[in-house]
Amino acid sequence: MKVLHERRNAPSPYFAYMLRLWRSESQDRQQWRASLESPHTGERQVFSSLEQLYAFLSERCKDRAAGAGQEERKLMGGER
Repeated sequence: MKVLHERRNAPSPYFAYMLRLWRSESQDRQQWRASLESPHTGERQVFSSLEQLYAFLSERCKDRAAGAGQEERKLMGGER
């Protein structure tokens, strides 16, 4: 039970976003655009391509995974 209590202060293991996708025409070419909005903070990120959206999400997951790994080591007594 102690580990569960300490985990409450750890970064959340998930992200929540409202995803919006739409097509935009630019120079006779259609392109997908996207935005993500945090329901918790209202912060909004806008992306001019699906590749930018994927890169953002990929980076967020890497950052969170690295932070979670450090938290695990702290909880297990491996890092002080």
